[in-house]
Amino acid sequence: ILSNTALYGGGINHVNSISIVNSTFAYNTAQEGGGLFLSSGTHTVVNTTVSNNTATDLSGGLVSYGNLTLQNSTIVQNRAVNGGAGLMGYGVAFVTASLDRNLIVGNVISGTTTASDVDLDNGTADSFVSNGYNILGAVDANVMAFNQVGDQTAVSQANLGPLQDNGGLTWTHALQMNSPAVNAGGLTCAAADQRGVTRPQGAACDVGAYELDQFSLTLSLAGTGAGRVTSLPAGIDCGTSCTFTFAADTAVTLTASPENGSFFAGWGGACSGKGSCIVPLDQLQNVTATFDELYLIYLPAVERP
Repeated sequence: ILSNTALYGGGINHVNSISIVNSTFAYNTAQEGGGLFLSSGTHTVVNTTVSNNTATDLSGGLVSYGNLTLQNSTIVQNRAVNGGAGLMGYGVAFVTASLDRNLIVGNVISGTTTASDVDLDNGTADSFVSNGYNILGAVDANVMAFNQVGDQTAVSQANLGPLQDNGGLTWTHALQMNSPAVNAGGLTCAAADQRGVTRPQGAACDVGAYELDQFSLTLSLAGTGAGRVTSLPAGIDCGTSCTFTFAADTAVTLTASPENGSFFAGWGGACSGKGSCIVPLDQLQNVTATFDELYLIYLPAVERP
């Protein structure tokens, strides 16, 4: 839902209960709730991206005045004039916002660089409930809920790609390999991300709406000699067999360095030859580096009369 304008809820203004799954709300504008304005009722938002929305008053991304369940969603790069640029809760005891595995970072007060990611609209009652593994930027001082397993606050950089077509039916922000969201969501999560990509891809689930596609590169050393293999991007750096996981479609350059008394005999598996090797990570890849001993032959000197 893109590029709409309204008084309340630029992307959607809904009274009573609603379930929103695998959706994107972007470039919308409203006085309050630039992306979503969810009024009374019970609301569920799962695997959803809320990005680049603007509020001329409160809550650039999402505001809820009902009971909200927010799971595996990404709320980033939204703006608001008077606070709650990312997510705003009502702030009264009988209305709750329950969060798990959400990425809410990089939302700011309009015209500034002041972070405003999670706020309360009314009063000081902490209406937020954390089920863990949330990665958040600036959080209202009255919100004390985000101290559960896997919760991170005061995170300044999400390290995302642009909002674009990354596969699936809706636009998303791809995680970069150095994003704090990668492998930060524990082992129990939704079966797939917003695009339908299976979770987890790595050692654990990713936080937010996007699961980073990853493939492993396994390096094996062979031969009678010794040496070391390193990679660019960094990850492989070993003198024995090792494995590292890279983002899908990364072109990994491997360089072999023999130790004294050894020479590099060549690559096997996904590489060949004796120079630096570039491995495309479009699938699981296996590479063998062979180092052999360097033998020196001494010939006796013959002195002629």
